[in-house]
Amino acid sequence: MAAGETISFRKSLQLGQRYTIETRIIGMDERAVYFEQRMVSDGEIYARGFIATRLVSKNGSVSNEEIIAAFGAPPADLVLPDWIHEWRGNNSLPGSRKPASHAWQ
Repeated sequence: MAAGETISFRKSLQLGQRYTIETRIIGMDERAVYFEQRMVSDGEIYARGFIATRLVSKNGSVSNEEIIAAFGAPPADLVLPDWIHEWRGNNSLPGSRKPASHAWQ
C-alpha cells in the first residue's frame, strides 16, 4: 500500500505515446520501503515520483524482517537520502489510531 508519494512532471505525454516506467528501490526504514519511479520516453524523463510503501497482511503491517526473509537484504550501501526522512516527517498524517481533525489550521 502506498503510505506517501510525491511526483514531479517535466513534460506531458501525448495520447498514444509509448513510454516505460522505471522503478528502483532507494531504501527502507522502520516504517516503509521507498521507491523511485520514472516515466521515460525517447531517452528523456517525463515525470519522476518517490513512493513510501508499506506491505500489509491480514494481520497488519509486514515487518522488515519478513520482507528481508522473502526478498533478501537490500545492498549494504543503500542509504536513504536525508530529504526522504524530512519529506515523510513534513507530509505524514497521524496514524489511524490517533485523531486527525479535518479543520483547516
